[in-house]
Amino acid sequence: MAETTVKRQTKTQAKVPLFITIWASIKAWLRRDGIVIMSYAIATILMSYPLAFKLGGHWLALRDTDTFVKIWDNWWLQNHAFNGPSLNFTNLQFHPSGLDLSYHSISWTVAFLSWALTIVTDAITAYNLTILVALFSTAYAAYLLVRPFVSYGAAAWLAGAIYSFAPYHLAHSGGHPDLVHLAPIPLAVLLLYAAFTRPSVPAALGAAFLIGLAGFTSLYIMVFALLTIGPVLVFLLLDEHRWSQPKIWQVVLVFGVVSVLLLSIRLVPILRDTSALTEAIESKYTADRSQTDLMSYVLPSHLNPLFAPYTKGIASRFGYMSSNWPAYLGIVPIALSIVALLWKKQRKTVLLWFSIGLIFFILSLGPVLRFNGNLYDNIVLPAQYLSWFPPIRAVGRPDFFVLGILLPVAVLAAFGFDRILIALEGSRRTQIALMIAIPGLLLVEYWSGEFPGISVNVNPFFEQLSEEPDDFAIIQLPMGRTKAKRYLYLQIFHQKPIVEGLSARTPLEAYQYIHNNPLLRNWSAGEPLDCDTLTWDRIMSALDQLIDDNFRYIVVHHPEPEIPVQFANYFPLQPFYQDSQLTVFKVADLQNQPPCQTIYKRVFALPSPEVSTSILWDQKISLLGYDLPDVDPEVKMLPITVYWQANEEIENSYVAYFHLVDLDTDEVVAQADVIPRGWSYPTSWWAKGEVVEDTIQMLMENVPPGSYELRIGWYDEETGLRLTAESDRVQPNADGSILLGVIDY
Repeated sequence: MAETTVKRQTKTQAKVPLFITIWASIKAWLRRDGIVIMSYAIATILMSYPLAFKLGGHWLALRDTDTFVKIWDNWWLQNHAFNGPSLNFTNLQFHPSGLDLSYHSISWTVAFLSWALTIVTDAITAYNLTILVALFSTAYAAYLLVRPFVSYGAAAWLAGAIYSFAPYHLAHSGGHPDLVHLAPIPLAVLLLYAAFTRPSVPAALGAAFLIGLAGFTSLYIMVFALLTIGPVLVFLLLDEHRWSQPKIWQVVLVFGVVSVLLLSIRLVPILRDTSALTEAIESKYTADRSQTDLMSYVLPSHLNPLFAPYTKGIASRFGYMSSNWPAYLGIVPIALSIVALLWKKQRKTVLLWFSIGLIFFILSLGPVLRFNGNLYDNIVLPAQYLSWFPPIRAVGRPDFFVLGILLPVAVLAAFGFDRILIALEGSRRTQIALMIAIPGLLLVEYWSGEFPGISVNVNPFFEQLSEEPDDFAIIQLPMGRTKAKRYLYLQIFHQKPIVEGLSARTPLEAYQYIHNNPLLRNWSAGEPLDCDTLTWDRIMSALDQLIDDNFRYIVVHHPEPEIPVQFANYFPLQPFYQDSQLTVFKVADLQNQPPCQTIYKRVFALPSPEVSTSILWDQKISLLGYDLPDVDPEVKMLPITVYWQANEEIENSYVAYFHLVDLDTDEVVAQADVIPRGWSYPTSWWAKGEVVEDTIQMLMENVPPGSYELRIGWYDEETGLRLTAESDRVQPNADGSILLGVIDY
């Protein structure tokens, strides 16, 4: 009877619900690491200030324009990755050909994380949150790696702070999230240690999974992980003669096979075309000019407001890479690493991590020495002889290897700090003081000032595009890789294919369509219109192709109210849409009124304007009259149609200016400076007696209601000198302008 009762009690105890077991594990974890987790969370918020306080708005964390590409990556994966012919291809860029994304540095891990976060928030907030996750998880992962090897948790905490808050890592978190989610590396090392010391096949599987996760997070992080894991694996095999144990080789086999299988999912699409892979690698290989300046490791970061007055000038000599992404390791970590190297107790482990750090240090310096901004081509470094190795060459930029140095430095500094704390075990107060002072000093010297960001506001025109139901593509000017980053971000809102785009390694054939279309080729190069080389028939052929390939709009971006000069002559027509930032033309409208044909259509018949005038400028140009419709305040545009006449053959090109002047203050509140017909028909082309009709759209967006004088005049395009106005009805102003009329707005 008693025996039966015992059996029933045993069965009852065995049936503990799973959620209770999980909850008990969580409570045990929080009891163990709760303070560590909270302190890292606080440190993350402080070191990335004001990022955590800008969540939920239109503030985007941004140190580099690559941020726009990363947001596009997240959006594309969420909305289109499974709707196209391949995960590695998009037809939203480089329309109509599309773009191969095999060599693009998309972070699948970050994209999926962002996808999950957009369930509860918007895309910008989700992206900002991934930065906070990266900083926190990187720090905590390093802590978990180091904690079993040190006596004091404070030493392990310091390792996490070094690994995550180092200026180089912190700076890249504002522009390259695919580079800063480094947590898989220390966690893989931790599980590999567990797999070898027990030995444990499940731990080996976990380590292999993390290596695969590193590959899907970033190909760069995959390389850093392999260069870190390799020496650790050799060390664990040789240490205590583990290589002689059969079960260890089972662990090695499981780890190796599973790692290869997981990484093959990411790598097979890249390796399928070796010639394209070689082209992609070589296109981004910049080791000869992106070395890490040797001095940058010890020069305090110029991003730190405390050091900037003293170091900014020096850092500016280091070249783009070292000056924008400070490689400063810190006085505290370097000093503590030296202490660790002198510690006999942890000699083998210390030498392991010193060796790993040395590998990354050598690679980060590049093929030749750069010191204090000077390049010493005659001093060839070891990295020169390693550059043939595909994984190293694929990284492209030597300075990226600084990220690989951070974990060895963090581990060594933790050992050094642990040694000091052990030596002070007889003085608890001194220990506590150092546990507070050393991490505090580290955070102060690693501080990079306020986290950079911008307020992003999208022009309403792009949101209007998304509401147009038809499938069509758009062209955005100016073109170029840097501009394309912003255009990718705008695509999130208008969701239409675009003629250009980019990937981390954009293949040359992606530009074939642009180079084969004369108009697109000129726009891509920023070449002003020359009707002698780009004739009317070639323009019409180019426009026919654009129409056939379903391009509907040409969107010209301009920081100033007017279209950039290099594009203005291409558009001798009224825009479909215009505001202070954009001027938009329909491709079909341009096809109906193309450039380079107006010079053959001269008009000499006198017009019939609504208001006739008799105004003359320097006996060269007359204003015969104008049309001035009532202003609609909702449109925010004042259309002015004028009728000019050439009184003689004009040698120079003159610019007509239209000023809207406040009656009370005599201040110009709006203006338009134009060469007639959208900058396509300069006065030097006019024939004697020719009548030129032109319509000007004056932007009224910032003009308050009131009464204003409309004044017009001319000035020389090259010298800026104004022509003198003459009229028998109105007295010209001293500046050469003349009153056309009063506008009630």
